[in-house]
Amino acid sequence: GTGISGVSVTGTGVATGSDTASATVYYGGTISIAATLTSGYEWVNWTGSATYTNQAQAISSVTSDLSFTANGKSSVTYIQSYTKATCQSEASSADKTVTDSRDNNTYTVRYINGNCWMTQNLRYMGDTIGSTSTTTWYLKSTTSNVDADTTMTMTDLAAGNSYDVARFHNSSNTTTGVWYNYAAASAMTITGNPNESTQTYDICPKGWRLPTNDEFSGITSSVSAFSPVTGGGYVDGSLVGTGGGYWWSATSSNATDRYNLYYYGSSLYTGSYYRNYGFYVRCIRS
Repeated sequence: GTGISGVSVTGTGVATGSDTASATVYYGGTISIAATLTSGYEWVNWTGSATYTNQAQAISSVTSDLSFTANGKSSVTYIQSYTKATCQSEASSADKTVTDSRDNNTYTVRYINGNCWMTQNLRYMGDTIGSTSTTTWYLKSTTSNVDADTTMTMTDLAAGNSYDVARFHNSSNTTTGVWYNYAAASAMTITGNPNESTQTYDICPKGWRLPTNDEFSGITSSVSAFSPVTGGGYVDGSLVGTGGGYWWSATSSNATDRYNLYYYGSSLYTGSYYRNYGFYVRCIRS
């Protein structure tokens, strides 16, 4: 593998190089590997005549000597650098898993109707790497779809509606994800009532953005590929419509509303709702 340096192996055996390490371990012994891992890499399973998933394992369940190679590393694919062309090549017939470098959340993406789409709901709650705050969110222009580093003071959607205050609610569920009002979804670039301004920036990863209404309209027949989920939306501080799912678009429909995609009864439709409601977000590759 690649991305490994400073390898050392303990147990019976010796490291044979900087990228892979091989050792023979006798029954009843142990093997562990120590190495410096390049950023963007993670451990994969041991390979050999048995599978071990940790970096150190007792060899006690077999009755013969084992020869192992710690084949070390598999590169993490970050969503920020995942292009539409790569998505078309890798994810036209099946989902591809990518990682958001802002918080290490992973998502599946799919190439649908000429674009690369997230097929799971966004769970972003600020650049949480190095931060433990859920009420103050920091968005960096290097990793988020904003033109300058942005700070948002957050309030829970359970407190009610707002056009001016960024609000969210975390379901603590990787399926339903996080609900955002439009002030939050647009990274505080679309606030107030009335406001029909074109939405340009948002909380999507760098290189990604909220879909337009036309782009949503283009995938309403691709229910299976989009993988919609139900769970409702937040209105007046309460979760309602739990039999459906709702996603924000970038397109204004009038002074108070934005178009959205909604899922109900096994079908996808487009509609329009107040920006102070709390809906899901799925991003599209620019």
